[in-house]
Amino acid sequence: MANAAAKKAAAARSQASGTYLPILAVANVVWALLRFAWYSSHTFHWPEGLAVLSLAGVQYYAYTNILDQAATSKSNKKQLTGGVFLDVLGLALLLQYCAVLIWKGCYWGTFIFPVWGAYSLYSTFAGGSNQTATTPSAQSAAGEDEYMNRKQKRAATKEKMKR
Repeated sequence: MANAAAKKAAAARSQASGTYLPILAVANVVWALLRFAWYSSHTFHWPEGLAVLSLAGVQYYAYTNILDQAATSKSNKKQLTGGVFLDVLGLALLLQYCAVLIWKGCYWGTFIFPVWGAYSLYSTFAGGSNQTATTPSAQSAAGEDEYMNRKQKRAATKEKMKR
């Protein structure tokens, strides 16, 4: 039984990888072409390189977490998986393209990610948020508990009606 679940998780992970990897690869190749076609390669200094590396790290982190979420998702629907990590990936790509097309100072927006991470840690450990579940898996587990409670109540109601 566990082997079947592992196969299902691997299939969901490969399907999500087949969806998100080409999009991410094309977006980064187009960005690189724009960057080095629009500007001279001599204008690529170390602060910009540091920002590009940090955005690449954020994209990798978001991508791997999207794949993990797809593997652990219990839904069979053809819907976007990713949750907050899909938002993080979109924000990283937005900052990357804004910096090449609008203004190089947009790389300063990279500081959003450590602030978001610090807030997430604060809400997880210090209870800075009103929400009891901060992760999608915890929210789905809470939803499953509610479902089981409703199912038990319906069974009890049916039992009463039979008497």
